[in-house]
Amino acid sequence: MKPVFFLFALAASMMTFSAVSAMTSANHNSTDVVSADEKPKTPVNKFCPIMLGKVSDKANTVVWKDKVIGFCCNGCDKKWTALTDAEKETKLKAALEKEKK
Repeated sequence: MKPVFFLFALAASMMTFSAVSAMTSANHNSTDVVSADEKPKTPVNKFCPIMLGKVSDKANTVVWKDKVIGFCCNGCDKKWTALTDAEKETKLKAALEKEKK
């Protein structure tokens, strides 16, 4: 009886772990916000993709498609995360184009 109970408990544990793992990965966003205190590296942009102002080293950054994106203020990172990937591409392109001028 003990081996059967052990196998049942093991199977139940594995199913629970799989369900929690699936829910966690389903809720993962492709954009990760990084606070200004723990910035991993320099942003790829000098101008904010939301407001087109200069990027501030005091503002949060986000990592998107393996690129660090900088912002002029901490409100812009929240607006960025709400955008679709297509909108992010367009806005980042505009910010990078502004650097060339």
